[in-house]
Amino acid sequence: MLRFLLLSVLGYSFMLLTFVANGQELTYADIPQKVQNHFNATFPEAQQPKWKKTKKGKFEAAFIQDGRKIQVKYLDNGEWHSTEKRLERDELPSEVIKYIEEHYPKYTIVKMEFQDRREKGKDIFKVNLIQEQNEAKLKFDIAGKIKEKTEVIDNRLYKSVY
Repeated sequence: MLRFLLLSVLGYSFMLLTFVANGQELTYADIPQKVQNHFNATFPEAQQPKWKKTKKGKFEAAFIQDGRKIQVKYLDNGEWHSTEKRLERDELPSEVIKYIEEHYPKYTIVKMEFQDRREKGKDIFKVNLIQEQNEAKLKFDIAGKIKEKTEVIDNRLYKSVY
C-alpha cells in the first residue's frame, strides 16, 4: 500500500512537472470563455487546475477531482478535444487484464488511464508497465482489444500497431 501511495504521489508530481515543462503555463484569465464554460460545467469540483497552452495550440488543464487525476484538452477554438482520467485496476475491462496477465506476467502496472476523445471510436485505455529496466506502454480500444504497444526491452525500442 505504501509503495502504491508513493508511486501515485511520484506519478502525479511527474505529471505536473511534465505538464508545465511541455507548454506555456496560463492563468485562468488567459483561458477563452468557451473553454471556461465547458470546464466549469463538466468539472465543478476540480481542485487547483493547472492550465497551459501546448505547442500545438491546445488549452490543457491538469487537476484532481473526486481523488482522481484528470487532464482535459480543448482545441484553440475552445471546443473540447479529450479527457484523460486515471483508473484503478478494477476499472479496466477484463480483456485488458487478461492480455496483461498473459503477455506481461512479471511486469508491474504503474499507470492506467482512460482517454475519452472527441472523435467517435477513438476512446482508449492506456496502461504503462515496468519490469526492472524494461517497460511497456499499451493502448486498448473500448472493448479491451490491443491497438498499439510500445516496448523498451534491453534498451531497444519496439512499436507495434494493430
